[in-house]
Amino acid sequence: MVNESTIELLFNFMNKVRPEYMGMSLRYEYDTSYPTVRVTLIADGKFPFPIMTFEMFQNLFFSFLYEDMKYFGLNYSDFKPFFRHVIFNGKEIPTKGIIVDDELSNRISDFYNEANKSTTLTVGLNDGTKVELLNNKITTYEEDEGDILYFTYTYTPGLIKMNGIPMTEKSIQYAIDKLNIDNVEVNEVIHIISNLIYEESSDRRYVYGDETYEKFYNMIIDSGYSYSSRLTKDIGVFFTIYLRSYQGVNLYGSSDYTENDEIELMDYILGFLEGQKGDFPY
Repeated sequence: MVNESTIELLFNFMNKVRPEYMGMSLRYEYDTSYPTVRVTLIADGKFPFPIMTFEMFQNLFFSFLYEDMKYFGLNYSDFKPFFRHVIFNGKEIPTKGIIVDDELSNRISDFYNEANKSTTLTVGLNDGTKVELLNNKITTYEEDEGDILYFTYTYTPGLIKMNGIPMTEKSIQYAIDKLNIDNVEVNEVIHIISNLIYEESSDRRYVYGDETYEKFYNMIIDSGYSYSSRLTKDIGVFFTIYLRSYQGVNLYGSSDYTENDEIELMDYILGFLEGQKGDFPY
């Protein structure tokens, strides 16, 4: 059990030697009336990054704490305070939620408008197949999972193209009929396309600067976000794309990794349609 005088010395020290970070003034307050000491970080000034979360301030506090405890003969097994509150410029920061500054919000709005018109990515079919999602309706979600910040876009495309080939109910059914594929329906093929997008969104095997994933990440970095500070070094920003529905098929929450037989079927159908050189219904 750490005595209260040691805790007082520790926080007095931190307030004296850690009064600011990256242009923000900092003050640490503590409450020893609970079984576990509760800590409030009070910060004022301009936040140095375009994205702010509670976890960033928590990371900052504990990175300083671990460095300073040794001067008082403490280690983490001795003293585990509860980081309870962050007050930034007089307002409490919620423990969950992503706060984005106005400049980045405007950039994200422009990005969203562009993605609605056209989104491009490469999926794991034939060592890389280009997918275009066109004339989209997009629902977006921001999720704060602490060490990962998710920006999720769920799509209802007006049209999907794979290597420039329109993948519609008509074109897929045409391929199924012409290839005499038994026991396969159009909605199963659409689910495979959804799975391919899900798989790439999860694993990010293909990185091309002119595609939507990289445009998003470049936008975040260009806005001033950095992974090299005490605030952000353990927090990743992750952009994900999923299909919500397509051609009347509900796909929301149903996507998974592709199986080998699904890859073979998709390759068979796409290869056939490519060989038709546009001479098929869609």
